[in-house]
Amino acid sequence: MAAALGAEFTAEEVSARMDSDLTDRLSLFYEGDRARWLEDLRMDGRTLAGWRREASIRARHDLCAEAILMTRRVITEEELRAEWERVFGPGGEARTVRWIFLRPPAPPEDLEVSEFEAWLSETLMALEREAVELRERVVESGEDFGILAKRRSGDPETRDAGGLLPGVFDPRVYSAPVAAAVTALKSGEVSQPVRLSGGFGLYQVIKIKRTPLKDVQEELRADLMSRRPSE
Repeated sequence: MAAALGAEFTAEEVSARMDSDLTDRLSLFYEGDRARWLEDLRMDGRTLAGWRREASIRARHDLCAEAILMTRRVITEEELRAEWERVFGPGGEARTVRWIFLRPPAPPEDLEVSEFEAWLSETLMALEREAVELRERVVESGEDFGILAKRRSGDPETRDAGGLLPGVFDPRVYSAPVAAAVTALKSGEVSQPVRLSGGFGLYQVIKIKRTPLKDVQEELRADLMSRRPSE
């Protein structure tokens, strides 16, 4: 069937698919450790050459099957809209957001169990006052939010980047209080302190970019049409 469609694959294309599949397998089952995978092959009484022969057949079959599926692919409006919102944000509004996370310190080692609730209450009140003070320094004194994030944020994954959250802010993956606080902000504004399970958060919207679906739908459709069926 693939041949009837004119689908032909070079040895290089088959080899590239084998390498891609092996990379995925190593990542999924072996934490990227090729040596562990090779040891498993050996324990099963198999050789790398034997695996490559089998893998080349699988890769060629996969490429043929994909070629057939690609000719029958239809991109629905639902798929197109979902991809638009994934890339450009819900409703086509892409918010670039950074935050400062204030977490409570570890309780003192000599803290009695009966004293923990009072200690936590006082600690959280102090954190909230700190969050209010940091917000005032940005809003009223004009200090740089990113610099304060580098100095004060307790989130190691974003602190060095000035609190910048990766990708487009998607309110659907955040808690309701965070989503509501951020979506209410205009570009440049800073939220009030938001109570989180592990402390308090301050959020700043750096910019909002609006992209109508009609402006990018053909580009998105072409990209979706070009993807492997497994994607």
